[in-house]
Amino acid sequence: MNAALAAVAFLALSVAVALGLTRSIDAATLDAFQRAANPVLDLVGSILTVFGHFEVTALVAIALAAIAWRRGGISGTVPLLLFVAVAVELALKLVLTQPLPPSPLDRDLGLIPNANVDTPFSFPSGHVLRATFLAALVTPARMPWIALAVVLVLAMAISRIYLAEHWLSDTLGGALLGLVFALPARPPYFDAWRRVR
Repeated sequence: MNAALAAVAFLALSVAVALGLTRSIDAATLDAFQRAANPVLDLVGSILTVFGHFEVTALVAIALAAIAWRRGGISGTVPLLLFVAVAVELALKLVLTQPLPPSPLDRDLGLIPNANVDTPFSFPSGHVLRATFLAALVTPARMPWIALAVVLVLAMAISRIYLAEHWLSDTLGGALLGLVFALPARPPYFDAWRRVR
């Protein structure tokens, strides 16, 4: 998938969410995931949540940018596009009327406190956006690595639905928005790593 295709898919999904076209499949998916609820999955999902927190992913992006900048100059700072993607995510959560999943269903154990920005709506998932952005940015274009990146992003997406933090459409939106920002950043990022200053 290229960035333009990801952008078109994201816009189409955003319109579908705004029109309420995803509500039935979102509700059915959440219900199915909730039927599998147990304490072990609560713990696993909550641990995955920590790795998707803004503070954790922001530190990773800053570290990647600092290392790549030292090797290849300004083009190595593209991991900082994560902050632009997060700004877009927060703006959408203020205007796109996707209600949050019912709070009584929330299964997140809150293992580590984090700085949380309360928004009235849930689309798109920030955890999935950040996981997708970082995975798509740094994963080499070779099959074993691509498969691992997909598994990690899927695990994050599944955890968000299972914990009743997000709907299916939120996670798809997060993944697509992450790709919109990460795919154009890949060439300069890998070029920076190939360069010796």
